[in-house]
Amino acid sequence: MRRRSAGSIAVAASVVAMAGFIAMKNAQDGAGRDSPPRSHAHRLHSGADEASGRPRPPRERKAKHSFQQRAAEIGMMKQTTDRDDCIRKLALEWAAQDPLSAEQWASSLAEQNDRPQALNLVCMTLSGHSPVEAITMAERNHLGEPIVETIVSLWAAKDFPRASEWVASTTGDTRDKLLPKLAIARAEAAPEEAATLVALSMQEGQSQEEAAMSVLHQWLRKDPQAAAAWIGTFPDGPLKERGQTEIEGMRASASGQ
Repeated sequence: MRRRSAGSIAVAASVVAMAGFIAMKNAQDGAGRDSPPRSHAHRLHSGADEASGRPRPPRERKAKHSFQQRAAEIGMMKQTTDRDDCIRKLALEWAAQDPLSAEQWASSLAEQNDRPQALNLVCMTLSGHSPVEAITMAERNHLGEPIVETIVSLWAAKDFPRASEWVASTTGDTRDKLLPKLAIARAEAAPEEAATLVALSMQEGQSQEEAAMSVLHQWLRKDPQAAAAWIGTFPDGPLKERGQTEIEGMRASASGQ
């Protein structure tokens, strides 16, 4: 946890927000006691039955052959909207059954826009059941930070304790860029926890301020009085003024003015 100056948002964090932080930590600790995840090979649909070493069943071999045949047909198509649609459809369907083979195909695409489009779709499909593997895939294919941030946001909305635990294991700029995604994803379900995450875990600066405003917006929809009390504890300055303006706008909208 970083040290804070007396005028920071952290000092202004309310007792309610601290309770949310404790609840978040308890949830994270409980997540660590869950049964271990399935093996990498099982999650990514290995080519053989792990227990017996037998090859894929005929149906799976047929499906893989069908995907490869469709990939070959796409390779012969001209650059058209239909071709783009075929790439999107194949990437989604292949990734759902065999993400590693889908990745191999997508990474082999030669056209400038085809490769990132297909790889992004493969990663996003994989992220639905194996977000860490999806992030690893995105990183080894150099797809950039936006897709990693998107995966973390979706993961946090679905399984916040595990997503926050993974983000906590990162360092430097990566962690600083992912923390706002965690806070925003958590704000709708538990704005108190999100507020504490913003106050105690993020570095002071524009990213922290924008995350605070996003949390405030969600909190106002759920509990306007608690949200207003949180903003009231902020030190005087531009951020507090922005928050108060947001509150006034919400109240005016609610009253029909």
